[in-house]
Amino acid sequence: MFHDSLDEADNVWLIGILIDGELASSLRLHISATSEAPLPVSAAFPDVVVPHLDAHRIVIDPTRFVSKLEFSRNFPELPYITIRPTFLAAEFFAAHYITVACLTEHRAFYRRMFGGELWQEPRPYPNFNRPMALIGHACHTLRERSYKRYPFYESSAVERKRLFSRSSNVEEAEVLRAIGVEAEVGVA
Repeated sequence: MFHDSLDEADNVWLIGILIDGELASSLRLHISATSEAPLPVSAAFPDVVVPHLDAHRIVIDPTRFVSKLEFSRNFPELPYITIRPTFLAAEFFAAHYITVACLTEHRAFYRRMFGGELWQEPRPYPNFNRPMALIGHACHTLRERSYKRYPFYESSAVERKRLFSRSSNVEEAEVLRAIGVEAEVGVA
């Protein structure tokens, strides 16, 4: 129902979760290590995000996290399953940070679930009627804590490659170039 130019970026992955063949939820992941590969949070928080990108830190920006109401009611674990690809991306790309732009009332969820820290107080966010706060997660500390609490977030190298390699014809170096990382940086 929502589409913008960021859906077509080279550094985006649009992920859908199906239940019994029906789309139950979805998530859009942008992964970048340069300000030339756009991140949605850069529009509202350039002063916070762009310095990380200029330092070539790999940042994952999950957005457009949605689910169908009937599935959310029947499967209370659906939000946890929907954000799982973010953890796979963090390992695959050896990410430094995950950022989340969220409403004030959702900050507690990200703090409790992942230990996310407030990087910036709420401010206007493109295409939203309400201000959003910026939450940041350091991947090196996030992984251990989250896997201990939610072991189903762990994944194999094969699973990560199947999700984030563009196709069997695309070399990993090409995927890394799309997010602004030099080819000599390896993926897990």
